[in-house]
Formats: sequence, structure tokens, C-alpha cells
Amino acid sequence: MKIGILGTGDVGRVLGAGFAGRGHKVMIGTRDPAAQKVQDWLEQTGNDAFKLLRK
Repeated sequence: MKIGILGTGDVGRVLGAGFAGRGHKVMIGTRDPAAQKVQDWLEQTGNDAFKLLRK
């Protein structure tokens, strides 16, 4: 399933990781995809299942 999430705050990151961990493709919208917290999170979770959209 393809899932879209708006925001990379605590809730968005938890939901994204949970859905991706179950094999879903996740697209996340964020204001700043280059933000260090976003990059750290992508590195920890593995960015293969994620696609970032700039808001």
C-alpha cells in the first residue's frame, strides 16, 4: 500500500517507520528535507521505503 504522511515530527516519524516496517511505501511531506533530524531519522530507519516531499 502507498501511504502519505504530512510532517516529520514525532508522530509522523513513528507512523512512517511503522508503516514502512510492515512493507508499505511511505511518502512524507516536510518543510525542510535537509534538516538534520530528518536526515538522522532516514539513516536510522533506512530510506529505501521513504520518499520525501518538500512542502
